[in-house]
Amino acid sequence: MRHRALDSALLISMACACTGGETSELSSPDPSSPDPSSLEQPKDSQTKPQADAQDTAADYFLAVVGQTGVCIEGSEDRWTALRPTLGWTPTDELEGDPLAALLDRPVLARGSADALVPQELPPADGPERICQNMQMRSDWVAGPRGFLVDHGTRLDLEHFSVASVRPLDELSIRREGQELVVEFENPLPFALEDLGMRVHYEGCYGKPGSTSLDTEVLARLEPGARVERRFPVLAEQDHPGPRKAGPSARQHLASALVIAVGGAETPAGAQLHVDLDLPLRSVDGLALACPER
Repeated sequence: MRHRALDSALLISMACACTGGETSELSSPDPSSPDPSSLEQPKDSQTKPQADAQDTAADYFLAVVGQTGVCIEGSEDRWTALRPTLGWTPTDELEGDPLAALLDRPVLARGSADALVPQELPPADGPERICQNMQMRSDWVAGPRGFLVDHGTRLDLEHFSVASVRPLDELSIRREGQELVVEFENPLPFALEDLGMRVHYEGCYGKPGSTSLDTEVLARLEPGARVERRFPVLAEQDHPGPRKAGPSARQHLASALVIAVGGAETPAGAQLHVDLDLPLRSVDGLALACPER
């Protein structure tokens, strides 16, 4: 039976400087694939951990692990009642604290969407971090670990109870010269539809600004199939930067990768949720930096 997961807008916001909606060639297709123009079946697909090894009725969640909390007002504002999130969706830690070890990393979680149970707040003089009250841009959101950029990936979920979670090793990003190469292999036991990637860029100089670059949307990605896309490390806007900043303010550095999914052939009783907005600063080995003026 075919089910669409239309609420799973899969965005991987990766801030990288792109020069325009460049797309890269897909991996060479498997001759036995029904759609050789867009799919490739990896040779080792049978040995990889499969997401359908658990209850097929449990939901699937592709997201980046974050953190939220409550900012207590007082003489010295502090964050308290900290809890992990999947993207923007609150969740709760599992035994062994696996989510804490995966902060800022993309993951595949299984579980179910449910109602949020408020946490009992500790005294206002509890530990935690000083709140951030200044907000310079409308898309900046203060959190326990600093400002987050809202790239529009929020889902209409109050809470997600996690039964299991693992790193999303099927997503990789590397730098080749002045390009970022993004590879994504479908880790799910069902096809993904209308998969797109977007990189968000942040201005290098002057008043903080942003821009983004999209790539061609892939109509269908079969289980185990892989897609590759390329983005420029630096993107430039056509118009000069803000007053006093000069032409160098046009330069924008890749900052986040967002992956969007328009639909999925989920098993009966299960849904796919996607909130993949990956900050590139959390990816090892990219060494992204604005050029010297």
